[in-house]
Amino acid sequence: MPTTPPINLKQLKERGMLDEEKFFADIATEAHVDSESVKKVYAAMVRVITRRLVQSWGTRMPHLGDFGLPLFKARKGRVGNQSVVIAPRRVLKFYPKNTWNKHIAAKLGYSDY
Repeated sequence: MPTTPPINLKQLKERGMLDEEKFFADIATEAHVDSESVKKVYAAMVRVITRRLVQSWGTRMPHLGDFGLPLFKARKGRVGNQSVVIAPRRVLKFYPKNTWNKHIAAKLGYSDY
């Protein structure tokens, strides 16, 4: 059974937050460069992160956090009426940097950090 994401994707789409062109345009405006350059750099960044994950099962994104491929242990599962053992596998995880969490919490007005 698939899980429901904790964010409302429909609302984000209606507000234009899931639009790739808007994302690249916002970055281009912030960096004072053209949108095509941003797309090339972003694609290169994705390739570097992917290569590092495959080679060493982890990589750091400065200022944001770490991507990792931790090994999930083998576990029992059900397929219909049958019990099966799901083999161990690596799963992509993102671990945000604590200072980034604090920064976002401060911007949102939370004082418990």
